[in-house]
Amino acid sequence: INNYDLRFEKYMGSTDIISVSGFYKTFSNPIEVVSYNATSADNITPRNVEKATVLGVEFELKKNLEFINEKLKNISVGANVTFAKSEVEMSDIEYQSRVLEARDGQTIEKTRDFQGQAPYLINTFLGYTNRDKAIDATLSYNVQGKSLAIVGIGRIPDVYDKAFHDLTIKLSKGLGGELKRHKVSFNVTNLLNQKRQRVYGSFNANDEIFSSYSEGRFFGVGYSYTFK
Repeated sequence: INNYDLRFEKYMGSTDIISVSGFYKTFSNPIEVVSYNATSADNITPRNVEKATVLGVEFELKKNLEFINEKLKNISVGANVTFAKSEVEMSDIEYQSRVLEARDGQTIEKTRDFQGQAPYLINTFLGYTNRDKAIDATLSYNVQGKSLAIVGIGRIPDVYDKAFHDLTIKLSKGLGGELKRHKVSFNVTNLLNQKRQRVYGSFNANDEIFSSYSEGRFFGVGYSYTFK
């Protein structure tokens, strides 16, 4: 993998930051998950392709809200947003199989998306920190855009991971006098209880379910002790 980055950062105080970066990656013989039997979508295997590229831009912001009002000094917000364009040049065999199975009005390009690369990633958070009371609380939201999960073959269409929205809350409290050596914590992940879904994606056709399941919500309770 060859990775080229250009990044601009501006720090504002001890924790605040704003940045923008661009990146370009080239992959030699990357591994993709592909269908290998045109009669059964469940027959999949890892396979190397000759090369792939990813071009993208990333924005990051973290800011304390004290500048709005002194009473908000313990609250911070932040976001990290990435947009990416990936590309794989198909082999002659894959390209010809797609041409043979093309639908009316469909144009088959020589390139396609890179398996596993999402077109966008969004991570945001709202945080509260009170050092005097040893309290930390974070509400975070993350989403990864629809991405190619299994490369199709022949009449077997490509399979995509649908966008998954995750909402997580984390709380912690220090205890034990001035040093606060004891800490209890509580967290809930997948607060929205969204399903994980994969779908078939075809030209001018509605998405059809390939797989669907619910992870459920996860509740965690923790305790830690710091030796000083």
